Order: sequence, then C-alpha cells, then structure tokens
Amino acid sequence: MKQGDSALGGGGVVLRDGALVIEVEHAFQEKGRMVTKVEGQVTLQQQTKMSAGTDSSARGVDITNSTSVSSELRVKQNLSQEFEKRVHIGHVNGPCFTFNLGKVPVVVCLRFSVALGVEGGASVGATFSAHWDKTLGTRCHIVKGGTTCTPVDDGPGFYLDGGVGLYGDLSLTATVSTDIQLLVYGVVGPALVVDLPGMQLKADTTQNPWWELRGLARLGAAIDLGAISKDYSLWRKDNIVSASYTIAHAAGPFQGIKVTPPLGTVGPGQNYQFKVAVSGYPDDVETQWSMVSGPGTVTPSGLYMSPQEGIAEVAVVSPATGGHPQLEGRGGVIVGTQYGTPGPPQLDAYTKPTCAAPR
Repeated sequence: MKQGDSALGGGGVVLRDGALVIEVEHAFQEKGRMVTKVEGQVTLQQQTKMSAGTDSSARGVDITNSTSVSSELRVKQNLSQEFEKRVHIGHVNGPCFTFNLGKVPVVVCLRFSVALGVEGGASVGATFSAHWDKTLGTRCHIVKGGTTCTPVDDGPGFYLDGGVGLYGDLSLTATVSTDIQLLVYGVVGPALVVDLPGMQLKADTTQNPWWELRGLARLGAAIDLGAISKDYSLWRKDNIVSASYTIAHAAGPFQGIKVTPPLGTVGPGQNYQFKVAVSGYPDDVETQWSMVSGPGTVTPSGLYMSPQEGIAEVAVVSPATGGHPQLEGRGGVIVGTQYGTPGPPQLDAYTKPTCAAPR
C-alpha cells in the first residue's frame, strides 16, 4: 500500500460534551522529520438559561439564549515520527457491469476489500497560537406587561497565547477499513474508503482537555489495484471527511513539568543548566535531577557537565506534596562537535617572544 497522507493530517467534526468542534490541519514537510503544522479549531457551544430576575420595570423571568465560540489557530514547528500499517483481511467480489465506450466494451467489477488499519504519530517542538473567543446571543426579560431583550456580547475577542512555548502531541488510530472498489476489467480503478468502526486516542499538551478517546468514522478515496491478491493502492487518502464522538477525556489541560528545551547543546568541559516549564502548578515547585544515560554528571539542581563528547539523558522529578502529585520529565543534551554541536574554543600553545641582546 502506498501512503497518501500524513498519519497526523486531516481534520473533521467532533462531538464533545454537547459542543460541536470543527478541526482542520495541514502539515508542511521540510527536512527529514522536521515538520511545520498549521492547526485550526472552532468550538461551538449553545446554551439556554432560564431564571427569575428583576429589572427596572418589574419582576419576571430571564431567558438567555447564547452561543459560545472559541477558535484557535496554532502553528507548530516540530520533529515528528509517524507510522501506518494495514493488514488485508480479504475481499468479496460483487457483480460486473458491461457498457460500451464507443465501439469498445468496458467491463467494471464491484469488489469489497476489507483491512485492519493502524496509524499514528508523535511530535515535539515549539508552538504559538492566536485565539478569538466570544459569547453571542440575546437575554430577554419577560413580565406580564411585555418582553424586553438585550444583546449578549461577552468574551475577550482576539488575543495571543503567551508567545512561543514547548509542546508534545500524540495520535493513535485503529479502524476497520473497507474499500468499495470499481475495478476496470477487474484490474484497477477508483475506490470509496469507509473506515467504520474506528477508535482514536489523541493527546496534546496545548489543548483543554489535553487527551481524548474518540469513536471515529471516516470517508476517503483511493485508486486500488485488484490484479494481485494482497491489498495495494496506487494512491490513497483515508481522511477526506471524518466525524467522531468523544468517549472519554482528561479533566482539563495538561498538568506537569517539561524540560526546556527538551534537547540542549554544550561543549565538552562546559556547564549546562537544565530548566523546567511547569503547567498547572506553581512555577516554584521543588525539582531533583539525575542522570539516566550517557556521559557526564548532573547536580540535584540540574547543572550538567561532561568532559567527553556524547549524548546524555537526564530525568527530573518533583516529589509529591499536598499541592500536587509526583511530577516527572526527561530531557537530553548533545555534547561536542562530533554530534553536531560546537565545542569549546581551543587555544594553541603560546610562547613568549624573546629579543636578542644588542651587540
């Protein structure tokens, strides 16, 4: 099978806790695993509230009909890893139809090809985003003598989300995929791809909630080759239209600690100070650092040094307190020029010049 689209690409419509979420995404491949992703998300939540109220006229009933619009445009620059695997289960041959194209008879055969599909990916990098949040609607006060209505226009509107930050995300999707094929002369032809049922796990430290488990249905398209026994597509795009329903999700945004940057650089014999970014807890949580692998040593406060080149991995732990559970994170550092990082400057031996005695 030929992969026709990114495992993390696409978008769709999601139902989450009564809200309608519209997602779009596009990835721009750069070098190797370096990817720039542009993601858009709009969340629509309709609400109707009724309560007893009093205005300047008289006591009555207040009815508020409003729609909350929360939109985000996010850019991610990252290193990513993706995979895709399809296991062909089998196929069922349907009827064939013959029609004339001019004087040439054309035979088109219907075939159903079923496979199990697993795809996923993960990325880490830097991100920034812009938002537009508003609640729009009407609030009406109903009394015996009549009704008065006023517009509702609440929310911050446009704002930026605190500059550039670090993030990590992950996506894992499993589906039963059926290709409804129309094969010309039973050899090759277009196919409607139906992925149903499907399950998807998504995690993203920039989102609220930061992880979700979804039930998934997708429609796609392919150009399939039917002359060989195994499943093979000359071109394929599984995720043209998708719809999903959130089965379970996190209670809120990501909470924890992350090493910043996740991978640093330093020269042999130089000191490197590891740092952490804290999400969901006070910034001054206590941290303890330790070596996981590689050359060098790290102090409990995160000061690293290695006299030799190599790649080191460190771990940071914030012990559990009454204010938070135990938090853990990992990071790394590349030491030396052999691994793509400038080392410390080397000075040649210097000999003090001497002057000949005058004659």
